[in-house]
Amino acid sequence: MTARGGDWLIDLGGEIAAGGHHPSGRAWQVAVERPDGSGAAEVLALRGGLSVATSGAGVNGYDLGGRRVGHIIDPAAGAPAQGGLAQVSVIGPQARAADGWATALFAAGEARAVTLAHRHRLTALILTADGRRIENGDFAAHRA
Repeated sequence: MTARGGDWLIDLGGEIAAGGHHPSGRAWQVAVERPDGSGAAEVLALRGGLSVATSGAGVNGYDLGGRRVGHIIDPAAGAPAQGGLAQVSVIGPQARAADGWATALFAAGEARAVTLAHRHRLTALILTADGRRIENGDFAAHRA
């Protein structure tokens, strides 16, 4: 914390929470990494104590028989999620809720993820395995 009353940014390993402002006075800026680790898929400005969480098969996954297998389990199948998604990022006021939603949306697969994100008015970026981007809520308003 600083004398300005709570300017901070913390990386919780897949979830990032921010409070206050960057020392320069601007919003905190964080990058959402591409699923393949080749750079930023998006750069976000976290204002007003927001958090962002990303879930997918990229970091904690492996290739098996020509397909990517991740650590997120689809509860309906009882097996690693294979719903055509590469990763999901959710922006919200609490890191734990954003993380829960990002994981749930990823496990749900593309069609159900889009429906759930819309129904629950989530601010989300859904990246599909075939390279498409699906934005929900006011995601665009958080671009840096």
